[in-house]
Amino acid sequence: MFLSAGEHEIEIYFQEYTGGAFLYVSWEVTTGELLTGTEYEYIGCYADDGERDLEYMADIASATADSCASHCASLGYTYFGTQWYGECFCDNNYGDYGEATNCDTPCDANSQEMCGGAWANSVYEITATGLDGDAYVCADEWETCECTGWVRYGADDTFTDWVEVDGSIECTNDVFGDPLYGTFKLCECAPYTEAGECSTVYIGSASDNSPETEVSVEYASCDPTPLNYQDPSWNDEFEIEIDGTTITVTRLDSDSGWGQSLEIECCTGSAGSAECDNGDADGSGETDILDIVVIINGILYDDSIFAVNSSGCMIGDMDESGEVDILDIVQLVNVILYG
Repeated sequence: MFLSAGEHEIEIYFQEYTGGAFLYVSWEVTTGELLTGTEYEYIGCYADDGERDLEYMADIASATADSCASHCASLGYTYFGTQWYGECFCDNNYGDYGEATNCDTPCDANSQEMCGGAWANSVYEITATGLDGDAYVCADEWETCECTGWVRYGADDTFTDWVEVDGSIECTNDVFGDPLYGTFKLCECAPYTEAGECSTVYIGSASDNSPETEVSVEYASCDPTPLNYQDPSWNDEFEIEIDGTTITVTRLDSDSGWGQSLEIECCTGSAGSAECDNGDADGSGETDILDIVVIINGILYDDSIFAVNSSGCMIGDMDESGEVDILDIVQLVNVILYG
């Protein structure tokens, strides 16, 4: 069961039939925001009142649809709503007060997104809760998983091996075996990623500063720039290493992990196999003297611009040596002068 923050009294009753009795109680403290890859769909704008339409109010500051979805999904709710610049509510029902027309207050954490209004919720339905990695939940136990790619079956941190699927597969113990006896399970689908294509990889939040995430395919490169909204006040910067199907993300600006959910883009194919225009440092579409200025500034003052992007290309790395130095500037000058 889930309990909100604060003090609670819990009464437990048991019957001793014979012999000695031992009672063990365990618990886990969580923020409720560790689930990542939550998928959701906007339903509409609905009125609220003093007796809340969505009964559970989440204790998170400056919520967005992303953070509210993760929080409510981790508590088992089906619907969530954002209200009045960043309040977050959860429930398994909605709409007691009918529709509203004033969901026009921007979220404090993302002004491009509307967070309901005065006594009005922007209501969403949680449609899937993808776990860490490049997979998403395609079916619960006893249901049919529609997937063209790879599927595994289990719960928590215990899953079967990935099984190749072309279309659909039944999510049952009879098909996969039972990897976790006595536990309600689910299936995850990792769709095929063709050579040269990219996928979203869900990393989540982390208390460890260099967490490892297992994925279903061997990616050639990953872009450290987050795909999902990040609170700019956190100033998070990341570095990514790939070892087979293990992706390690390291936070560079701190050694304390991170609290925001993180999604990145990873691509298959050989790093550098894409058509790279490493000389176009300013992104203008052509190579000229201004690109030389950008590269020199990067070498002298900010080498973070020389990160490998999702296509396996590195700005300024003219000789594809894996680093940017004076030899790359010489080669760029030759390209400008002689083509």
